[in-house]
Amino acid sequence: MKKRLTGICVAILAAGCAGKMPMSAEEFRQMAPGAFRVQVDTFEVKRSLRQVGDTWRRRAPACLNVTIRTTSSAPGSYQVIDTAYKPTVIVGAQRVELHLQQKHLKGVLNVYKEPPEGRYIFVADADAVDRGTTKVHIIGPKGYEVVVRAIKAWAEGSSQGCPDLTKIG
Repeated sequence: MKKRLTGICVAILAAGCAGKMPMSAEEFRQMAPGAFRVQVDTFEVKRSLRQVGDTWRRRAPACLNVTIRTTSSAPGSYQVIDTAYKPTVIVGAQRVELHLQQKHLKGVLNVYKEPPEGRYIFVADADAVDRGTTKVHIIGPKGYEVVVRAIKAWAEGSSQGCPDLTKIG
């Protein structure tokens, strides 16, 4: 339960002091850096933008389009939380974007209006540096290292594995 509450708090704090949940990936890019418990990671990979995009397009839906149920109990209380994750990959000529949204379906009270598919928790951008090099920029909450490792590995071409989303928060 502590991990789940941390994730919820991170999403709320990522919205910033204005009390507004980012409603698009662009708003998330602008609001999240500098927010409490949000990490920004930038690195280059020796793969073309097309290779990175092809891998993200294959792996993100296969690995990140899931619903996770978590339960917790303590003396006198029991909680069930159902959380849906929805990845979106947008491929352009000079940039590939991977967005990951999280929507609590059961067990969590939403205090802010959020996008229909859920709050943005990750935005990863891949930009062509040259024909064989791509710069990757990942913005997301601390405590979600399994997701960061997967996105990095897919970009590098070093792994096709899926992250265990039960290990986040």
